[in-house]
Amino acid sequence: MDYLKYDNCNNMGVDAKQRYRTMRDALRATGRPIVYSICEWGENKPWEWASDVGHLWRTTGDISDSWSSMLEIAKQNLPLAPHAGPGRWNDPDMLEVGNGGMTDTEYRSHFSLWSMMAAPLLIGSDLRKATPETFEILGNKDLIAIDQDPLGKQATVLKSEDGRWTVVRQLANGDRAVALFNETGRPQRIATTAKDLGLPQADGYRLRDLWQDRDTHTTGTVSATVPAHGTTVYRVSADPRWATYPPAVESGTDRTPLVEAGAPAGLRSTVRNLGGTPAKNLTVTLKAPHGWRVKATSPASARALPGGRTLRTNWRITCAGRHHARRLRPAAHRRLPRTGRRADHHNTAGHGPCRGAPAVRDRGRRRTALAHRHQWLGPGGEEQQRRGRRCRGRQAARHRRHRLRQGPGGTCRQRGELLHGRAVLRVPRPDRRRRRGR
Repeated sequence: MDYLKYDNCNNMGVDAKQRYRTMRDALRATGRPIVYSICEWGENKPWEWASDVGHLWRTTGDISDSWSSMLEIAKQNLPLAPHAGPGRWNDPDMLEVGNGGMTDTEYRSHFSLWSMMAAPLLIGSDLRKATPETFEILGNKDLIAIDQDPLGKQATVLKSEDGRWTVVRQLANGDRAVALFNETGRPQRIATTAKDLGLPQADGYRLRDLWQDRDTHTTGTVSATVPAHGTTVYRVSADPRWATYPPAVESGTDRTPLVEAGAPAGLRSTVRNLGGTPAKNLTVTLKAPHGWRVKATSPASARALPGGRTLRTNWRITCAGRHHARRLRPAAHRRLPRTGRRADHHNTAGHGPCRGAPAVRDRGRRRTALAHRHQWLGPGGEEQQRRGRRCRGRQAARHRRHRLRQGPGGTCRQRGELLHGRAVLRVPRPDRRRRRGR
């Protein structure tokens, strides 16, 4: 036996400290190393007395496969960082990744927060039925390395305001891991600086996106516009070779307009160069659903956007009269020099394209559509709405992002449509010859 989890069920009222110390002594008597997990659900505050009893202890009740449960447990476990360290870990319970109760975006946040909190990464799903997306999340080697960092310091909350969280963790080699976590149901810009993260003063910093597996640089600002319920995780270091990486580029919009069918609405996009070298051959595009009309009313491209500068573009958007519109896809991209090849990098909290949740509501002759911010369209973002879903009897099928009502012939028809959207932030990859020298 290598691992024992001693639960709290049927404890017959015996004092918790007495029970768990008795088991500790029994395990030590075996003469072999055994990981001892204390599971009394945090009722007796084991973080205050169990550091010489077990190797890890549950800090909360049981987790369930839901966003609210995961969020509540994370909030209970984060303040306990001072009690964690090598050989004495706070355990917020197992991972629910892949069980189906949350979206992939939410599962990435789940895995990100557990890794930042140095939590035991115990898989709680059936791997025989796991999807490729589940394996991709559970197999993120960069985040596992953060979780297993030998310094053993649990992340602390640097800032929390209106559902926008900045969580930072000191690493053994002096780097900092920072999670920009968006608890809210709409996209949020979350920002901090290398100085606030505790890094030394430098001309530039390497910024590694642990979900996108890409390196950029910044002169100090660390930020992202994070989708609803999403998390961006960076590993930040004062790298003397920072200029060999492309500049970090952040995009966003000034507001979320409500677009009436046939009536134009205005929108302003911003693209910021957070680095110290120019972002070259930059073009901003806003891709709308079929039938929509989108026109830039101010410059939407720049041959070179210097470090620290912002490209602002005004847009006029006209929503189509028909409600079968499907996709809103804004993007900022740059072409690679010489080849003209494009390199795709999604600026959506480190987890690929986010498909969204703005709804088109059909109310007689008057139709309205919510054109959400660039790529960050609603919580989670993986829900795919489909027509023709069969209903049983008179019960209507319900989707997470909009209601359905039963139509003729037993089929479901939508009360309105969801727009599915994403934005692609296209930036050139670092020169391969330079990367080999790292």
